Amino acid sequence: MDRRTFLRAASLVGLELAFSLHSRPVQANDSPLAGMRIANACTFPCWAFWPDPNYGDTSQYTMDLEKMHQINMVVSSFAHVGALSGCGECFGYDYTVSKFYYALDNAAKGHFQIIRRAADIPDNVSPDSPPGAIFHIHGGGLLENNPSRLDDLYGLGIRQINLLDNQNYPPTDLGDCQGQAPRFSGMSDLGKQMVERMEALGMIVDVAHATSAALTDICEICTSPVIDSHTSPSLTDQVNDSYRQRSWYEIEQVAKTGGMIATWPFRMGDHRATLASWAREIKETKDRIGIEHIGLGTDGVVPPYIGLVSGYSSILNLADLAQEMLNQGLSIEDIKAFMGGNYLRILGERLV
Repeated sequence: MDRRTFLRAASLVGLELAFSLHSRPVQANDSPLAGMRIANACTFPCWAFWPDPNYGDTSQYTMDLEKMHQINMVVSSFAHVGALSGCGECFGYDYTVSKFYYALDNAAKGHFQIIRRAADIPDNVSPDSPPGAIFHIHGGGLLENNPSRLDDLYGLGIRQINLLDNQNYPPTDLGDCQGQAPRFSGMSDLGKQMVERMEALGMIVDVAHATSAALTDICEICTSPVIDSHTSPSLTDQVNDSYRQRSWYEIEQVAKTGGMIATWPFRMGDHRATLASWAREIKETKDRIGIEHIGLGTDGVVPPYIGLVSGYSSILNLADLAQEMLNQGLSIEDIKAFMGGNYLRILGERLV
């Protein structure tokens, strides 16, 4: 056994032990989420992709398998960065694909199940029916300007991609990204070709990190629902690109495709500092564009200069958010739509 094979086997054993310690409690009957199917449009469960000692303690993450079981999160995006390089690491195509092979191994052990078709999504999670994972690539740099790689990634099980990355990673030639100087006045011709191919394959087209012009281009190309998997509405016309917020105009463009924006628990100054203010934002979005166009996307890494809204430390606090939504006058049906119904609807339309 060579060193790479040994380390890979050892790390998987470590992950197996960590997962075996997790209890499998059911969703509490007195929770506002009782009986609901929760679905998360964006998260970064690093433990699923690279089970080494650095990721052995999943308590540092706002979402892990135990928590998914506890709230009946039947499906979630399992995202991995697809940039060429970033955060001091070299990613690229081969590196990223190798991470998804680790995730396939973990799925084969029964920890979660890979969702290739909407019919694969479990009705509820249980020891015999683990949560579903939508393989999601965050950034199109790994495509290296080669549209045929989308077919290869689809074959691997990738079902959701946001082609554009944020300012922490090198720019691609696919289109303009928030936080970077515009070069294409939207999507490039190559980027538009990538979007068309994603649509043809049946992938979820994610406009996260796209500038307003790039988002508009994508929405004009797509004939099926698109999403922004992790964002929040801006209360003014001055959108803070570094926080990846969306103007009401941009949200309306997404809604016109039949899609949704997925909002996150990140703090955005005093106006978005608590679970109550997050709930008020959901209510305002419903009033402006309809509850069918907003959902949940918790994201993963929390930038220290942003932080989380008060009252949120993990997906277990989604029950508290649901209570705040009730306090704002939203209905149980509204909560079902936000907490998973809308994302499940789009998955049902695309993953056939």
